[in-house]
Amino acid sequence: MVFPKDAILQGVKIVKSLFKLSGIELELNLNSAPALYGQQNGLAQVILSLLQNSIRIHKSNESLNPWIKIDLKSNDEEVIISVLDNGGGVKQKPLESIFKPFLSDKKSPSTGLGLYMSRLVIEEKFHGTVNVENIEDGACFTITIPIKLSDNQAY
Repeated sequence: MVFPKDAILQGVKIVKSLFKLSGIELELNLNSAPALYGQQNGLAQVILSLLQNSIRIHKSNESLNPWIKIDLKSNDEEVIISVLDNGGGVKQKPLESIFKPFLSDKKSPSTGLGLYMSRLVIEEKFHGTVNVENIEDGACFTITIPIKLSDNQAY
């Protein structure tokens, strides 16, 4: 079982020192959410990947007053995790192409697999979705995971 709040905090803990070193403000709005089927480390790794991308974007864009916000909420059917930042948004067109494997705009060595693997984990291990949209001054990644599958589906 995965407790979404714990998985988020696990991912945050790994990069917490980078927030301080980079001067990035982190805001957590973690409402209670039911446990999900799956492995906690998988969800924590997805959160970590999204946070590392946001931190990198802030550093490369030299954002003024940089922030990253994580929201956790749920309803009767799904858990929704949003990771938002004010790092300038996704420049790739179409937006969804950032989830393709081996795509990277990093100047330093990169496999270009982070977002691809994150989407794969959410889709295959949690039967959920990961989407991206540009918001004012930044980007928002939204992870949606069903709370309960129908009786004829199995993980």
